[in-house]
Amino acid sequence: MSITAEYGPEIGHFLTERGALYSIRATGVTLMKTITTSDWVVALRKKPEVPLATWLSNKRKAIAALPAWQLACDQLPSMEELQEWAADGICETPTGDRVEPDGHGPDGAPSWLLLLGFI
Repeated sequence: MSITAEYGPEIGHFLTERGALYSIRATGVTLMKTITTSDWVVALRKKPEVPLATWLSNKRKAIAALPAWQLACDQLPSMEELQEWAADGICETPTGDRVEPDGHGPDGAPSWLLLLGFI
């Protein structure tokens, strides 16, 4: 069984401003994936004293308040893509716009190289 199946359905996902992809699960678990991890890992768990319904409501509100570019991403780039963008002088943003490595797309999304702290 995959870790995503183990922790139930996803209620939302988002990309952090530091380049980690988070998946909020209906069971009170937050999974995380980074460019250095090969699979999802448990990042956070709901505190036992917090009711699940309250936790889920709070998570949904927090996700809804994020910029659209943080919600649009559901996959991280490969190391090969990052190397190619660094060599080319043109990089993609999490929403697929092509920008300079230190640039931002029209939706405000930073380039992957900037987001991940490579520049």
